[in-house]
Amino acid sequence: MVHAFLHKHVLRGTYEASASNIGVALDGGPFNCAAASALFLVLATDCGIDAQPMSVRGHVWCRVTDGRNTFDVETTCRDWFAIFDRYATVPDDRVSAAMAAHRRRSATGRVLSTRQLLAIFHFNRGVTLLRHSRFPDAALANLRALVLDPRCRPAYENLLAAINHYVSSAAYAGPGIVQLPAGQSAPH
Repeated sequence: MVHAFLHKHVLRGTYEASASNIGVALDGGPFNCAAASALFLVLATDCGIDAQPMSVRGHVWCRVTDGRNTFDVETTCRDWFAIFDRYATVPDDRVSAAMAAHRRRSATGRVLSTRQLLAIFHFNRGVTLLRHSRFPDAALANLRALVLDPRCRPAYENLLAAINHYVSSAAYAGPGIVQLPAGQSAPH
């Protein structure tokens, strides 16, 4: 019921990999797996459902435990339970590519704490900033992710990429081109 409510009343937009802004999703805009999972977790918690965020590199979903059974919820997929039921007894070599990918993720995913889930939002922000060549801001977003989740390897990689791109763009621009923050002067 939580999943159905989420997709009928909350996630009215479409899936977009870079759309981790929960406010935009709540306004009917696009959402990604991190935003959908965070919203699912809030609703599940309010309903007394034991749910945890799960992740593998590049994807987040939720795992629900009802006392006896544990099952995964692909929070971005409106038809998840119909798809899950259709393939429940089908062997791995006979399922769709999407279900096979989910089964691989499910077997290797890690449970996230609330801090680690929040780290994914900072990491995603860093990805967006990196794509827009806002290298210092991207570095800061990835540092925030690492404070929350020191095991977030992609945040380390993007932090290094942001620093590398910043240094490379500053070096390419030539001496004296790098702008200092307002109120700061270069050392003499």
